[in-house]
Amino acid sequence: VANILAGTLTQLEPLLASRVAPGGTLLLSGIWGEEQATQVHAAYADDFALDETQVGEGDWYCLRLTRRQ
Repeated sequence: VANILAGTLTQLEPLLASRVAPGGTLLLSGIWGEEQATQVHAAYADDFALDETQVGEGDWYCLRLTRRQ
């Protein structure tokens, strides 16, 4: 999932969590800045483990998450 505002990604968490199988991977990319990446990660923390955070040019973040069992 890419280039969706942090607030919208936060609201979509229940829907996206219901669509990812346990052990499945979810990539959230195009999140701008550390503050928004932290906000999104916090919204997904109950259902997903954070595997990796990548920061690209221009402070764009990609979160790789794994659905908890």
